[in-house]
Amino acid sequence: MVRATVESLPFPDDAFDKVMCVQVLYFWKDIDVSLREIGRVLKPGGRLGLLFRTKADQAAVASFPPEIYRFPALADVTAALKRVGLDVPAGTDYANEPVLLLAEKRPARTASEVSHAPDQADAILARRAIT
Repeated sequence: MVRATVESLPFPDDAFDKVMCVQVLYFWKDIDVSLREIGRVLKPGGRLGLLFRTKADQAAVASFPPEIYRFPALADVTAALKRVGLDVPAGTDYANEPVLLLAEKRPARTASEVSHAPDQADAILARRAIT
């Protein structure tokens, strides 16, 4: 067993195929930092399972001290996942509580994809050339 915080996992990059987090999201100080670190240790194509209650579950929110438990909105969690490179399949029904949210780490882009991908500066220059 290894003891660590989610913000600083003692594992190399791309070490795991799967990560499961059950009822722990409430205690994370910064969801982006925590999910970015989980994404770091997931292999490209690796999957993350998050089981948690959202702030939509008013009975759960009222049952726990707010100075300890943070109940996020589902939209905030899915947005944070996307920001750190984890995709949530579209069309999944997350209407029930607790939510079991599955996400997958985006595959690494090849050097060719990176060199051919237009960046924001290219897009701005292209717009200026058109106008």
